[in-house]
Amino acid sequence: MKSFLIRITLISTIILFSSCSSVDEDLPSEAPSPTSADEIISLTSSAYIPLSETGAYGDFVSLLMLNELSSDAAVFPVKGGLELFGGQIWQTVHTHTYDNSDTALFNIIWNKLFEGVAEANRNLKILNDIRAEENNDLSVIDQFISEMRAVRAMYYFLLLDTFGNVPIVTEFENEAELQSNNPDFNEGRREVFEFIESELQESLDTISDDVTATYGRMNRFGVHFLLGKLYLNSAVYTGNERFQDAGSHFKSISESGDFTLSQDFFTNFSVQNENSQENIFVIPFDSENLRNMNMHIGTLHPAQQEEFQLSIRPRGHAAAVPSFYRLFSEDDIRRNGFLTGPRFTPDGERLIDPEYITEDCGKDESGPEVVLTTDIRELAPCAGLEEGARFAKFEIEIGGGFHASNDFPVFRYADVLLSRAEALYRLGNSGEALTLVNRVRDRAGTEPLSVLNDENLLAERGRELYLENWRRQDLIRFPGQKGGETAFNDPWDFKETSESFRNVFPIPQAAIQENPNLNQNLGY
Repeated sequence: MKSFLIRITLISTIILFSSCSSVDEDLPSEAPSPTSADEIISLTSSAYIPLSETGAYGDFVSLLMLNELSSDAAVFPVKGGLELFGGQIWQTVHTHTYDNSDTALFNIIWNKLFEGVAEANRNLKILNDIRAEENNDLSVIDQFISEMRAVRAMYYFLLLDTFGNVPIVTEFENEAELQSNNPDFNEGRREVFEFIESELQESLDTISDDVTATYGRMNRFGVHFLLGKLYLNSAVYTGNERFQDAGSHFKSISESGDFTLSQDFFTNFSVQNENSQENIFVIPFDSENLRNMNMHIGTLHPAQQEEFQLSIRPRGHAAAVPSFYRLFSEDDIRRNGFLTGPRFTPDGERLIDPEYITEDCGKDESGPEVVLTTDIRELAPCAGLEEGARFAKFEIEIGGGFHASNDFPVFRYADVLLSRAEALYRLGNSGEALTLVNRVRDRAGTEPLSVLNDENLLAERGRELYLENWRRQDLIRFPGQKGGETAFNDPWDFKETSESFRNVFPIPQAAIQENPNLNQNLGY
């Protein structure tokens, strides 16, 4: 299935860049009229391409990294006086001192997510035109219309979570018009919530439920998952709790019998993870054809090029926040997703850093032999190159290059169990919730919890789901314990208590300059 997906995605990429993906262009006068399911799949694959690109889940300058590096899980120190991947913006993100002048990063993310909306709208226009023709199988067309509505809702879910109050655009012909968002932030965010809810609910019955045939595409279980997430965060987005509704959608996924916890946690993140029975919706990557999966380049120590026999030298800055790493007990197998301690060559020799820094800024106290520590002395300007546990949750292929082939699990069954547990816990059913949490902990090889509370439930979500784009959202959903309005506003390593308006990011100043009808978020 993945090889077929690669082929049709490459075709869609050619179409996307050679025809009408720009929001400033009209539809071609003669839109393609696919008649078979395979042809429609090829056409509609263009709506998924933005997910894998810079600004969404692909590359290091991405929504994924924004959500992880703004949390208590990951940090991007300036090491050895060197600034990479946008200079100090990642330190600004981690300390919650960003504002609307940091427009480059936020603009990349804003544009990429709205590019996904535009592609979904383009495909919906074509599909609805085909539906109006005679002698077409309406059941097939309606299935793909539902899929594109669900994909568009997914992009809007990401926009809602990231920026809050955004304009709702549903017509391709009007993409170039200067759409406005609601002048009232809370009312605008509620409108976006209700739009997503309506799109997903109306897609649920007609979208495909064939798990195998929809690999890398939205299906009925992806819609259930997204509705569950929407309702789980409803109090944040609208002020109204919807935990009963959240639990119901996650329960539907469990009762389908189509998904289960993988016996080995790390098989979900391996180079060849397309056969995982746990991953519900993934973004397919391939080192040759579907590129941009390169998390390893941004985290490994430069000298680890030799350890993994990589064809390119890593950058070596992204690392685990020390206090987050300490959340993992020694018997927790998920702790093996971090690289620490002395490093070795494939021949078993101690790894030597040929560019060992001897001056004070970035000096590694252990000498030229590479020893990765779990502590970080400072965020900037002179963290040591060896400081901080490096991320290896996603398998690093021996002999690989800049791009990797691990598919990225956007929706995963372990999250279904933990999210359903959270909904039950909020509804007062701690017993059943505890059972679900301990199923996840049992797979991790660690002791079961005897009681469930806000602190250990949030910690368990962190241990299971770090680097999967959920940590910031989770922290915002949980109340603060150390003086912050939410856990996202609490202080942690290198960060002081932050204001609650920072729970959404500023609308990019570049977007406002281009579209004066946009209203900036409160506080910015």
